[in-house]
Amino acid sequence: MTTQQPSPLLAWLYRLAAVLVLFTGFCNMPIAKRYYISDLPGLGWSGDFFLNVQVHYLLGPCCWPWPSILAWGAAWPVVITLDP
Repeated sequence: MTTQQPSPLLAWLYRLAAVLVLFTGFCNMPIAKRYYISDLPGLGWSGDFFLNVQVHYLLGPCCWPWPSILAWGAAWPVVITLDP
């Protein structure tokens, strides 16, 4: 029995969204300025609370459906057969 796997691109996009949601969640607390994370090149946006919250709220819903989809697929695997 074989199961249908998500595409590698979707898996990497989910991982990227999850990492960014975790990062922006921690940066909503004032640790980005306290530990000078916002002074690193390219991470200046992490010190802006309002931009950080908007990025967190935009990426958060990207992570919600995936555990449900993966649990559904594990409970009822899709069987691919060659029979007509």
